[in-house]
Amino acid sequence: MRVKVWLMAIGIGLTVSTAHAGSLDGVSGQLGIGVTSLNSKVTTDCGGVCGTLGGGAGSTGVLGNVAVGYSYALPSSFNLAANVFYNFGSSGSGNLNSSNILSQTNPPAPIDRQYKLTNMWGVSVEPGYYLTEKLLGFAKLGWAQAGQHVSVDGPLGNDYVASGNYNKRVNGFLYGVGMKHMLTDHVFVGIEAYQVKFQAARLKDQYGDFVLASSAFTYGGIEVGYKF
Repeated sequence: MRVKVWLMAIGIGLTVSTAHAGSLDGVSGQLGIGVTSLNSKVTTDCGGVCGTLGGGAGSTGVLGNVAVGYSYALPSSFNLAANVFYNFGSSGSGNLNSSNILSQTNPPAPIDRQYKLTNMWGVSVEPGYYLTEKLLGFAKLGWAQAGQHVSVDGPLGNDYVASGNYNKRVNGFLYGVGMKHMLTDHVFVGIEAYQVKFQAARLKDQYGDFVLASSAFTYGGIEVGYKF
């Protein structure tokens, strides 16, 4: 009887251990590279002198990133991970120029504005599911922060726009999906895609307010990592 009890206890223990065993369990670090797209829409209200002007711009680029995280397997092949990441470099959202925004001078003079995000970092939670023993699919939810840089080149003279540079940190909500596959007991590769919806950033000069009505950063790339 005691033997049966011990065998049942061992069996239950093995079942629980297997249910909580995940090939990506533990601390890991990863490096990635991918294609980015940054789209911004801005409206400018120059204190009622010229009315409200608006426009949008977008561009693509390439960014590298680094991340450190922790993963823990749950019962029934589910998984939960958390990561901190940093994106190298900057992403420009293009130029708003004379093709879509003009000053109210006579004749109209072009106002060039350029936008970019710099030093982006964030945290994410990744609920996932093991499709196979070594292949994990996951959703990605989190928060990110970046520096918003606005460069303005307005008409010369006593016009309503002054040339200059304006900077402000902005926050955004992150969501996306991805997959990771273990190549060895420690090395894995992955793909992921996510978007960050940044809050509107309001930057003021001596003539009016530059309001970044919306900015969306989109990333899609590959990664290689090491599980410690």
